[in-house]
Amino acid sequence: MLYLVNNSTDPWFNLALEEVLMKDKSIDEDVIMLWQNDKSVIIGKHQNTVEEVNQQFADNNNIKIARRTTGGGAVYHDLGNLNYTFITKYTNKENVDFKKFAIPVVDALNSLGLNPELSGRNDILLDGKKISGTAMACIGDKFMFHGTLLFDINIEIASKVLTVKADKIESKGIKSVKSRMGNIKSYLPNLTINEFKEEIIKNLEKNSDKYIKRKISQNEISKTNELYNNKFSKYEWNYGYSPKCNFHKFTRLPCGGIDINLNIENGYITECKIFGDFIGLHGIESVENIIKGSMYNVKEIRVKLNDLNLNQYFGSMTIDEILQCIF
Repeated sequence: MLYLVNNSTDPWFNLALEEVLMKDKSIDEDVIMLWQNDKSVIIGKHQNTVEEVNQQFADNNNIKIARRTTGGGAVYHDLGNLNYTFITKYTNKENVDFKKFAIPVVDALNSLGLNPELSGRNDILLDGKKISGTAMACIGDKFMFHGTLLFDINIEIASKVLTVKADKIESKGIKSVKSRMGNIKSYLPNLTINEFKEEIIKNLEKNSDKYIKRKISQNEISKTNELYNNKFSKYEWNYGYSPKCNFHKFTRLPCGGIDINLNIENGYITECKIFGDFIGLHGIESVENIIKGSMYNVKEIRVKLNDLNLNQYFGSMTIDEILQCIF
């Protein structure tokens, strides 16, 4: 296992670095990286930023907005949060299970005397409160699994800057974002976040057959800065575009919320944009492009989508469920 030391707290740099590492074919070892972001909201790849963020509050409190390359929902980060990234070669993409990759994190928390549990499609809980959310993606033969560890974040700020849909809160049987989140420090009051980080590293090292520790190379920094400037810091990436649409439907499914936006002219779909907090391995653009140009007709779109493995894009979803979102 290659442990990369990353001391950056800039979310645009850190997310760009993940992509650089994913695309680097010269790295044969599994990669683990622990990192932190300064105040920021990290948007899931397929989310509509303007619907997820209280922009005025973010602006007034110098909270940066950053879109990641993985699906799932928006999360708030600050220096009380510890993030982890695992990158590995993974060929069996048909049976990706977040629990398999979350186990090293759960084991590390267990070693500190905590009793976390895996929950739902991508959460780790302590006493019923969310202390970690995870997401995943594939590029080529590389698989990335990353997530948060809420050690001592400002939950008050998180609850004000995130505008979570009411139906998502109700579907989890809770009253607010604030009541759902928990901090690990309340269980480990004598530990600083740096000491917590060292304990996590120590546990990962102990359970690794081959452990290599190094800093980010100058070449990796150069490539990351290029992506930073050309993609991750751009308004176009972080806010996307709002397509012209005359059809809008939001549906809550077990795989997450699906927000379909279509422009339909003379019975044909001329624009298609799909937002949501679902977690898939691949970009949703392939699905959007298949729907775009189709007749607004159940049979035609069913035939076009039938050849796709929808689980690769949405997580656990059937073709009937996606059609339910469109019609």
